[in-house]
Amino acid sequence: MAVKVVGAEGVFVGTRFILSKECRAAANVKKDIMDTHPDDFLVYTQQDGFARWRTTPHKYGKEGVEANKRGDMNPPQGSFYYGMYKGDLDALEEALEETLESR
Repeated sequence: MAVKVVGAEGVFVGTRFILSKECRAAANVKKDIMDTHPDDFLVYTQQDGFARWRTTPHKYGKEGVEANKRGDMNPPQGSFYYGMYKGDLDALEEALEETLESR
């Protein structure tokens, strides 16, 4: 991987695999991604600018974009579990710390 050349120990590549049959994401989440036009995805920053999220236009994505416009680079986050696995489209983002703590 090219990222190892520049010194990275790993890389996060999520969205590309969400639509695979092996992914346990809820069916309505996969449909939401497929139905969202590429120009309608939202991008916002978290973790003081170190993390960028690309998401479909739902609650936490919209709030994240608005918070970034106000200069807040640590907007509130939802729940990855309830968003991705339970299909609650308004709860799709999660704190990195929450992900790591659950492992």
